[in-house]
Amino acid sequence: MVKKPTHEELVQRVKELEKEAGKHKKTDEALRKSEERFRLLFNNMSIGVALVDKDGYVLTANEADCQFLGYSQEEIKGMHFTEFTYSEDLDLDTNLYEDLVKGNIEQYFIDKRYLRKDGKIVWGRLSVSIVKDDADEPLYTVISSEDIQNRKQAEREQNIRNEILQAFLMKSDEDMYDEVLKIVLNAFESEFGVFGYIDGKGNLVCPSMTKHVWDECQMPDKDIVFPEDTWGDSIWGNGLRTGKSDYSNEPFQVPKGHVPIKNCLTAPLVLRGKSIGLLTVSNKTDGYNEIDKQLLETIAENVAPILQARLERKRAEEALLESEEKYRNILESMEEGYYEVDLAGNFTFFNDSLCKTYGYPKGELMGMNNRQYTDKETVERVYRIFNKVYTTEKSGELFDVQIIRKDGTKSHIEASTSLMKDSE
Repeated sequence: MVKKPTHEELVQRVKELEKEAGKHKKTDEALRKSEERFRLLFNNMSIGVALVDKDGYVLTANEADCQFLGYSQEEIKGMHFTEFTYSEDLDLDTNLYEDLVKGNIEQYFIDKRYLRKDGKIVWGRLSVSIVKDDADEPLYTVISSEDIQNRKQAEREQNIRNEILQAFLMKSDEDMYDEVLKIVLNAFESEFGVFGYIDGKGNLVCPSMTKHVWDECQMPDKDIVFPEDTWGDSIWGNGLRTGKSDYSNEPFQVPKGHVPIKNCLTAPLVLRGKSIGLLTVSNKTDGYNEIDKQLLETIAENVAPILQARLERKRAEEALLESEEKYRNILESMEEGYYEVDLAGNFTFFNDSLCKTYGYPKGELMGMNNRQYTDKETVERVYRIFNKVYTTEKSGELFDVQIIRKDGTKSHIEASTSLMKDSE
């Protein structure tokens, strides 16, 4: 027969149960507070974090991850991670995840492209690790995603700048415009484009007219020079006038025979408040956006000073050639003989009249020393005259020189000399 507990024993047991209940209550309260702290920490992290089951479906995601991908927490729950992975990165990401779940790897890190809800493609740095149970079986994975879009954009801009700078440094004027345009078209995945400059008369000159566009264009009067009065109300013409970039994803009205233009992005090359050139791309499959506009503006800002330096150098070279041509024409038209010698007395330049006077063809006279066309006494006298001009830097007076022509005959000429100096 079981002995019944006494009253005192029952009271003691009740007290013990109450005490245990209190302990459990405190444990439950501590657990609740711990879970709350975890939830707050999880949702307030600056880096996106998601818990994904072993089959790849999202169990939960924090606010940063949802903002990064453009979904709400309710929408993203239950989605498979491949639904917001860019197609070109899908195989790599899927294979790595399978290796993780199978236990072939413990974690992995990759830079990958995400497809947001709004259709935009953004770069993120992915870190994936797995959580297992006591039996070493996978429970779920922890995926963190850091937004690296700005860094990737900066890297992209730097790569484009480097390629363009290389083209400016390594290519001739004939090839440079084509090469720069090719780099820009590739960067913007565009079919057609133009890279041009403003010449001294204010015309837009486009040496880079996309080659196959030029072949396809059926306009009767094709030209690469566009005076300002022909710019009209075009997007690129307004850009050159205002110095502002713009884009349009609407089809353009073009002259008869012109290639069809479905969309267009243009950025003037502006330096010290003045448009000096133009970069335009067109016919991108999915159209242009503000990010494209900002990137082309950045490229244009970097290209402008390099282009200006190139144009100034070209204009200086053209001015020098023009000056030299004018100088040579004057000297060649003179009836008097004219010649230049180096400090050793060797011919470096002369006109046709001098060849006739000395009786030598140009090929033989070039580089000839003054000792070869006169006698020793005359050479010494000429040296003294030249040396005086060299040391005093004052032009010499007229002097008489006896020369020996190629046929051996002697002739007297009247000459004067002056010193030519370089920039130093």
